[in-house]
Amino acid sequence: MQEKLVEKLKDAVKKRRPAVIGFDGFIDEVVHVVDKRTDPGHYTRVRTIEDYATMVRNGAGLSTSMEIVTVAKKLGGNGPNMSIGLKNYGIGLTYIGTVGTGALDPVYGPLAEGSRVIGVADPGQTDAVEFEDGKIIRCKLVPLNLMDWDDVKRAVGLEELICLVREAELLSFSNWSMIMHMSEIWEGLLEEVLPHVENRAGKTLFIDFADPEKRSGEEILGAVRLLERFEEAGIKTALGLNKKEACEFAELFGRPIAGYRDYPLEELTRFVAKQIKIDCLVVHPVKKAACMTGGNYYEVEGPFCAQPVLSTGAGDNFNAGFAYGYLCGFEPALSLMLGTATSGFYVRNGRTGTAEEMERFLMEWKRGKLDR
Repeated sequence: MQEKLVEKLKDAVKKRRPAVIGFDGFIDEVVHVVDKRTDPGHYTRVRTIEDYATMVRNGAGLSTSMEIVTVAKKLGGNGPNMSIGLKNYGIGLTYIGTVGTGALDPVYGPLAEGSRVIGVADPGQTDAVEFEDGKIIRCKLVPLNLMDWDDVKRAVGLEELICLVREAELLSFSNWSMIMHMSEIWEGLLEEVLPHVENRAGKTLFIDFADPEKRSGEEILGAVRLLERFEEAGIKTALGLNKKEACEFAELFGRPIAGYRDYPLEELTRFVAKQIKIDCLVVHPVKKAACMTGGNYYEVEGPFCAQPVLSTGAGDNFNAGFAYGYLCGFEPALSLMLGTATSGFYVRNGRTGTAEEMERFLMEWKRGKLDR
């Protein structure tokens, strides 16, 4: 399978496909929590979320302090992280979002290079607290909370936005959970932009809700109905969920789940897909990925990495790989494989791979030569 994907990828990247992506944007600081400090330059980190929880619990009713150490500063947000992955596959990018309205912060250099970037509001701020078994994302969201459809139109111009969407092959408007007016933005696109776009059948839309747990069930269901309207308008639409999010969606649709981690992936994916009238539903746990499209179920094992160099942004890189394969018309299993490979390279190297690097990575995976 890897060899077949390499051949398809080599052909696909010869064509530059235009994309419009938005609307979030963060400046991320990836941090460790210090367990023991040995000298000014050396420390041991808190290894697991459970260990961190114990530290917090031990301070209950008393007080406690923790040292955090910044290990990286980078651009953040579902849209920017996904965009970097897509750019490495040759996507022609227009990015619209909360990346600042003046001069771009240097962290956005990789996003801006060779691309058009339109700032709507200031970026959010994130501490990504990383552990060996996961991460805790702590966000300051005021700019994202306030941004609305009028802000987007004011920053881009309605006529220009119509032109951009008309020319794009790929659309992705993610992080619904953190952008409080995202449903309003989607509705604006549906009512004020798409009626002026004739070639909708040639377009692909990929959406990531990004952990909607804090939003009400009524709001989430309303957003799902908006997604279905994009599909009804003739745009091939896919929704990507991690397993936790998929379990939350299943419960919202009336299926209680006692244990998220052990719930069967196929049963979960099939159930949620039946509830949402779009072309494709993707569910990606850590070690594998699955999707339902055309009434059929597909699942692939990923190149799991037990000791990631960087995990913040791994899901966005999966989205980039899958969405690119989906856009290019790859077989569903190959799109899933490209998603897991894009993420697998990222967590091992702390960055997104170029198309050539991904081709080599896929062949190393095939030969069983991947580390960790």
